[in-house]
Amino acid sequence: MKSANIIVAYFYGANPQLALLRHYQREVYGQEYALTLACETRWGTQYNVLAHLKYSKDALKAFARDISNKCDPTVLEPVNKYAFWAGVDELLDILKPIHEAQIASESSSAHLGYVKNRWSQIKETLKYHNASYDLLSVFKARRAVQLLPIHLVVFHLDPKNVHQAFNMGEQTTVFKFIKMHTSSEQYIRIQRDFLNFKRMREGFDSSKL
Repeated sequence: MKSANIIVAYFYGANPQLALLRHYQREVYGQEYALTLACETRWGTQYNVLAHLKYSKDALKAFARDISNKCDPTVLEPVNKYAFWAGVDELLDILKPIHEAQIASESSSAHLGYVKNRWSQIKETLKYHNASYDLLSVFKARRAVQLLPIHLVVFHLDPKNVHQAFNMGEQTTVFKFIKMHTSSEQYIRIQRDFLNFKRMREGFDSSKL
């Protein structure tokens, strides 16, 4: 990711080199592609950096071969390395589902009950990528921001999820949220009904659940 950001940042500050790169983009693709700078706290922008860089892969290689590019050779060094582009592809595989889950979490039209599962699926996906180890702590921090108490409430009230684990951490989050939005009397009743629903007892034991 660092090498990708260095390449993009270089072109942002070098107009003659950017013009030459755009020349090769038009020559190779018939159109220009923008390069995007990343915001450190937004995985969506990091995904876009890599996606836009990949769009320009062949143009960047042509630019690197041009002896008139007057570019710092250390900036271009990764462009001709297989390992760099393999790393770009792997990071795209990792970041794409995270980017999509982040968009879904922020969308007013998204089904609130799906958000928790999306983040759980992403965590499972990260386990199978060699490059994901360093991202796990960042993932946890991002999930803590994007996965809200209301998402847990809706998830656990969905009959399809009645048998899903409801650990103490999630119980604390859910009931704290409910307590904030109800009277004391309502809270006691809702908490009792919520737990009975999850345990499928006292009126919530229907085989249809």
